[in-house]
Amino acid sequence: MKVLSFTIRKRSIEIVWLADGQKHVTMLYRHSDYSWHPDADSAKLLPKTREELQGAVIALLSRTVSRAEKPRKRRNVWRFEDASPIS
Repeated sequence: MKVLSFTIRKRSIEIVWLADGQKHVTMLYRHSDYSWHPDADSAKLLPKTREELQGAVIALLSRTVSRAEKPRKRRNVWRFEDASPIS
């Protein structure tokens, strides 16, 4: 199982994933009590498939967070070059 894309919106999360050569889309919707619920097709997934999807999403998010937290090397962008000739 591989997560192809993960899109977070204000009231929904879209997960596009690949399993057994087939592309699937899972949607999670936010209710007024701030709980997240899957769409009807995703709710019918087998428990094992849901656990694998959850693990793949967690792995994707952890890789994204670890990349974002690494300090980046700052390049010296500010350079002063005097275009006037020295007399």
